[in-house]
Amino acid sequence: MNYSWQKTLSKGQKEIGYIEIYETVANNISIRAIISYFPNLNQFNNNKICSVSIAYSCKNSDVTSGFFHSINNDITQLIQSNEDICFESTMNKFEFMMTQQFFVKKLPELEYYTHGDFSTE
Repeated sequence: MNYSWQKTLSKGQKEIGYIEIYETVANNISIRAIISYFPNLNQFNNNKICSVSIAYSCKNSDVTSGFFHSINNDITQLIQSNEDICFESTMNKFEFMMTQQFFVKKLPELEYYTHGDFSTE
């Protein structure tokens, strides 16, 4: 495909994790991906954990299965390019990401506030 991802936000540190926002226009569809890296979730047995939310500015019917997989493969490559920065080298190889996919009429304006963990106690 003939597009590139632009990083519009990069924040964080090892203790609380990292967040990155990437944006692109592909097939005349504006797309925003929010990637959260969790380097210190010990309950996952040394696995590298990432959560990704992707918003497509279009209707569900505008996205083919091939395009959907292509975008998710792009996000996987973006995560893998940051793997050594966001995770300890002794951790297991990055193998999967938890995703949420949204279709919106227009990508909303976002202003970063904060990220981290929150205790219910």
